Amino acid sequence: MVLDGETFSGTFEYSENQIYECRERTSIHTVNIKEQGRSEPSASRALEVIFGLTHSERKTYETIVEIDDPMTVTEIAARVGCAESSAYRYIDTLEENGLVRCVTDEYESTGRSAFVANPPEVVADRMEQEVADIFGHCQQAVEDCRSTFEGTSSLS
Repeated sequence: MVLDGETFSGTFEYSENQIYECRERTSIHTVNIKEQGRSEPSASRALEVIFGLTHSERKTYETIVEIDDPMTVTEIAARVGCAESSAYRYIDTLEENGLVRCVTDEYESTGRSAFVANPPEVVADRMEQEVADIFGHCQQAVEDCRSTFEGTSSLS
């Protein structure tokens, strides 16, 4: 392998999760409106598309929902099957999107934070708001396109 002009040889081993995570990060933006509109609706797919979640982030969210009790990052990492550092990143993304919240910084006197999923109504409201924002941006893009190309068609 050549990297920045240097040649490396040997065996490189990657876990299945590392390969999958790398693939999903590069392909996350390939879903367009047309593809999403024609795909079979599912809650899992909607979470990924609307919030831009990776498969691992969605899996983390679903794990927290299933447990229905506060969970530490250590517990989440064990259940999801990832490193704690990855679990922290997943939790950060889920918190930013309003899907989970920290319920305590001193969970059961462990000195660790614990997280729970937000109620379904809260998540659904966030999804609706995201879709409305995306739709607004799409409407603006259509209007920009219309004004940019107005009168330029030879078929007019």
